[in-house]
Amino acid sequence: MGGVKALMDTVVALAGSERDAIFREGERLATERSRVQQVFNPGELVTLNIGGTKFTTTVATLRNAPPPSLLEAMFSGRHAVSTAEDGSVFIDRDSRHFGDVLNFLRTGQLAYPKGGTDFKYLLELRAEAEFYGLLGLVARIDCYPWSVVRATRAGAINEDEEDEWDFTGSEDEVVFTVSAPCQLMGIGLCGTRTGYHASIKVLRVKRDDFDIELEILWSGEHTVTSADGKVARVDLPAPIELACGPTYKLQLEGEEGTSSFRAEDCLQVVVAGGVRIEYEEHHSPNNTCEHLGQFPELWIRVVGGP
Repeated sequence: MGGVKALMDTVVALAGSERDAIFREGERLATERSRVQQVFNPGELVTLNIGGTKFTTTVATLRNAPPPSLLEAMFSGRHAVSTAEDGSVFIDRDSRHFGDVLNFLRTGQLAYPKGGTDFKYLLELRAEAEFYGLLGLVARIDCYPWSVVRATRAGAINEDEEDEWDFTGSEDEVVFTVSAPCQLMGIGLCGTRTGYHASIKVLRVKRDDFDIELEILWSGEHTVTSADGKVARVDLPAPIELACGPTYKLQLEGEEGTSSFRAEDCLQVVVAGGVRIEYEEHHSPNNTCEHLGQFPELWIRVVGGP
């Protein structure tokens, strides 16, 4: 009987010891959690050393981007962050564009002119945005026409007044497929002598019935004037992802009673940037087809490029 009691006393003592150890570990974790949360208070200043150049901001700013943001993860309180003797956090990265990265986190905007053409800068900034996991910044950069190629299907633009393309209130359409993933960045519309207003759609349609719309990828309005020349380029507000396999349709409805130049001698197959664009046989309500009419050119960006 005494042996059983001794065994029970031992078990109770061990259980108490384990309970005390668990309690102490819980206290340690709570203390650590409190310390981390205190260090990473949203309003507190943080100094980042980016490749030798220091930037000061707040924890709240660094947390502004959603996952998979590297900076949000670093200062979320979920991870220990090493600091230098001066309290700064070192990131081994080129600092040239970090100021722009930081401004994006502060404002949610990319401070770059809409018509800017410094694509080298944009690509460098995009590389930094990808490194820091800032998908919103990547998306804004991708709206600019870097690495864009023109896919021209029109062999000629007929500007003869007697051959003008009349808009009758029905749609001009072309149907096409692509051989590799790419992004549709812009659409070329035929120029005009007098001006016209157009409603434009980019659609995904059924392969065996082009009149069945599966998805509206984009729709918008555009006014073409005589100042646009032979072809008016309509830049899309955001890239439209095109894939190998689906069938796409461009649709244009010009204002009834107006007219434009006409695209003639159109190619049924155009190769641009290594992507084969094939126009399907299709006679649209306002007579545009694979050989003539509207949509003289497209602007695409090959996916997987720089």
